[in-house]
Amino acid sequence: MAIEPIIEVERGARLGREQLKVVKKALAGANGLCILPSDTAYSLACCPTENHVTDDIDRILDRKNLEMSLAVGSLQMARAVAEISPRGGHFMEAFVPGPLTFVAPIRKPRLPALAGRDRVALGPVMLSHKLRGRRRLGIRLTESVIETQTSEALDFPVTTCAIRAADGTPLTEFDASCRRVAEGAAQVGYERPIVAVRSEIPPTRGHSTVVVECTFEDLPALWVKRVGAISFDEIEEVGLRLAYHRVFRPDEPPEGG
Repeated sequence: MAIEPIIEVERGARLGREQLKVVKKALAGANGLCILPSDTAYSLACCPTENHVTDDIDRILDRKNLEMSLAVGSLQMARAVAEISPRGGHFMEAFVPGPLTFVAPIRKPRLPALAGRDRVALGPVMLSHKLRGRRRLGIRLTESVIETQTSEALDFPVTTCAIRAADGTPLTEFDASCRRVAEGAAQVGYERPIVAVRSEIPPTRGHSTVVVECTFEDLPALWVKRVGAISFDEIEEVGLRLAYHRVFRPDEPPEGG
């Protein structure tokens, strides 16, 4: 399985106009995939509007029963697909840009006839049926300039699924990431386009930190589901400052968390 073209971008730089056209055509025009430099590893991206595309990622990366996170270009775009409270929005903004995944309920879609041309109202309708069937989504206002730029160009979120080695370690090396995707694509008989963007990944600080907005005793709370590059203490400090009732540690999930 050939991965082409390979687009070279300097660390921290944006895609050029023609480079962005190539990525956009692969994702939106051909329902293909793109290897993108995320903030902690290389990721496999798609425009998650078709069931088979999100299924393709799960099959190629051998992801079993894993949640799918979306990279968004703005908080407004995040609110197009997820129910993010005003407090939750302020919490996300406190760590933007940063390696934070904020888990929130999927927005209840309005009927297209009622939504008109309002993309925010149509957002949940446009998500693949597979994603719409889940209770929650992980939302990332990522540090990756290229992920953000791609989402902005599509005017829609893109998936941000870490490419991992056999032992589960996220891959930060470009050639290893391409080999992993090419091998997975060949094994499942994938035939649509896969393009790739090579850009240096910053020295890894670990996984993104995963935070779930929830309730405890009918009051707003946070559950730090996984501690990564952002420490629990940092999350707790910001959460309490924003009047969350309590911030739970990974080993003490609230009921229903």
